[in-house]
Amino acid sequence: MSGSNVNIQPLSPPVPVPPSGTAIPPTNNQAERDARPAKTQQKISGRLRSETTTRHRYAVRGYASTAAKHGHQVFTAIRDALAGSPWIPPVPAGA
Repeated sequence: MSGSNVNIQPLSPPVPVPPSGTAIPPTNNQAERDARPAKTQQKISGRLRSETTTRHRYAVRGYASTAAKHGHQVFTAIRDALAGSPWIPPVPAGA
């Protein structure tokens, strides 16, 4: 075969390509992702803050998370709430 022009290329299996978009979250459990920072703090320090502080923290985090899910800027929503003009989420149609 010294004179033949045979081009042999090895076959490689198809490699799965991960999605490049960030529109799909890594998990569909938003509640779990919202609670993760507190669980991390609990693992590091061995405890959470006082119950009152934890409730306040989650009230702000929940408000910020809800505003973001509705397409609002988080800092703007918090600023407006502190200024006395809070953003109120819309009431679902079936409620």
